Amino acid sequence: MSVNSIKNGTSLKLKYSLGLDEKGVERFRNRTIRNFRVNILDNDLYQFATMLASLQDSFLVEVNRIDDSLLSE
Repeated sequence: MSVNSIKNGTSLKLKYSLGLDEKGVERFRNRTIRNFRVNILDNDLYQFATMLASLQDSFLVEVNRIDDSLLSE
């Protein structure tokens, strides 16, 4: 049995550091941006993430690419 994969979309998940709370524990905030072309290059996504981060007060600590695919027989 072979399984086919059809790409539905690509998302970008950005993790920002908000600094330390009153107990000294680092706080984070995640932002997800959806609906990128499925064939977008990793380099282009990363450049987009760093461009957005330069507009933020928070420090960007992590960039994740999320690919969504439909699997069928």
